[in-house]
Amino acid sequence: MKKIILGLSLILLFASCTGAKVKKENLVQKYSLDKAAAKNWEETIINVMVAESDIPDWFGDENPLMNLRKNGRMSDKHLYFFETLGKANPDEITEEEHEKFLDILTKYVNGLPRKFTLDDTNIKDPKGLVDYMVKSSNSSLDNPSKYIKEVVADKTEWSQIVAWSQKNDLTNKDVKKLRKLLNKFIKRKESLILFFLVIGILVFIPLKILSYGWTPYDDAKRHVAFSTLDVKWSDVLIIDEKYDTDHNAGWHQILKFLYKNCGFDKLDLMFFS
Repeated sequence: MKKIILGLSLILLFASCTGAKVKKENLVQKYSLDKAAAKNWEETIINVMVAESDIPDWFGDENPLMNLRKNGRMSDKHLYFFETLGKANPDEITEEEHEKFLDILTKYVNGLPRKFTLDDTNIKDPKGLVDYMVKSSNSSLDNPSKYIKEVVADKTEWSQIVAWSQKNDLTNKDVKKLRKLLNKFIKRKESLILFFLVIGILVFIPLKILSYGWTPYDDAKRHVAFSTLDVKWSDVLIIDEKYDTDHNAGWHQILKFLYKNCGFDKLDLMFFS
């Protein structure tokens, strides 16, 4: 049972990294998507798609509309519908047509491709970056640079990174080549494995520290102690009766449930916290 609970916790951690779906109502409120916005559908879609991208230069220099068409997400049927809206006055657009436009736009936003194009401005210190990559790749510990060297990049590509690190500085031409090379790395399926490797390391480090018997000095101990005792908050602190409320009630209930129903002892609760 303990392993199942901890496994579910890790799943929730990974799921939280994927982001939540955007709601139509939120887009309407955020961008004032009235019937006039539906009439000016080209400008509206471009502005919303760019603004809702997690990374500003998600589409690079490509027009979002062209991207939607190229990837088959804006069908001929959609395009015909949009052109119909563009020919009508805002007061001539029906509620049904307006809702249909909002539904399609929301679908586009929630289907944003999870990839982006690095621009030159994304690399603040190109020389420092290649120096760090080469230095980190020689570490005995697993790290992203070492993974890129051994799995993502081929020998020629990594040799180029090493050659750049041996220069005193990089020219504009070098930076463009570096950006192009990094874009190749991003698009490869091995990069997804790198993401999970980084997340795994972030989870492993605190667990490894806890395995040595170390426990945090912050409120974690208080939460565990309170959750294993059948007491009220007023039994722990001397406070005015009108403030007799556990302000961490939800978290304490979760810990109490694990303690009473899942066989967690105090140390298990500390690890979980």
